[in-house]
Amino acid sequence: MEEFFMELHNGLPRQGPGSNKITNIALSMIYTKYQNPKILDIGCGPGMQTLCLAEYYQNGRIIAFDLYRQFLDELELRAKAKGLDNRIELKQGAMSELPYADEEFDIIWSEGAIYIIGFEKGCAEWKRFIKPQGFLCVSELSWLTDTRPAELEKYWKEQYDGIATISENLRIVEKTGYKIIGAYVFPKDAWFDEYYNPIKSKIRKYREMENLTGEMNTVLDMEEEEINVFERYSDYYGYVFYIMQKK
Repeated sequence: MEEFFMELHNGLPRQGPGSNKITNIALSMIYTKYQNPKILDIGCGPGMQTLCLAEYYQNGRIIAFDLYRQFLDELELRAKAKGLDNRIELKQGAMSELPYADEEFDIIWSEGAIYIIGFEKGCAEWKRFIKPQGFLCVSELSWLTDTRPAELEKYWKEQYDGIATISENLRIVEKTGYKIIGAYVFPKDAWFDEYYNPIKSKIRKYREMENLTGEMNTVLDMEEEEINVFERYSDYYGYVFYIMQKK
């Protein structure tokens, strides 16, 4: 199932909700005028945001870090096509075992990936790699309301029990030693344009195949259920960019 899941997600513009516009909005909240920052992009996936970072900081140095080689290979091709490969270093590894020195980075960036180790754990453990007054910028699935339909609560408790409200996450930000700079809620089209719509297209093609296995159908069903849940309940949850500065 994992192999087919990776096949289904191979070649997508993004591995989660987002857009270049949103990445640039988050970047605009960083008020320090860095000339040549060192940036770690954790869980970079195929790296659309990595390319944005390289274009925004033209003298910066970005390390694109991901567990999966296929995503790094996609990013390498995209970076070469844009002439940005000389400023992006690719590194494969697990985010729970970052091989870097204390206070090595001006900025740590992570779009749609911190959930893998948990929002609070990621904020706490990654802080030591950030220079004093440096920034941590992460997007995280969050509740947008204090109460939700029971069906939705049940679904996300099974899928990602770590989901919290914006105010709860902001308390975590302060608790783990950061100053809150801002929190930006993704618009709904950020879920569809470069993520859900491309997945829908691939699902339709796979459904037409005659040799689908039971496990493959299970993966497709899970993907469709996630999309359907968002279409029904998007007023209650979404992705939020949290911009914070190390104290």
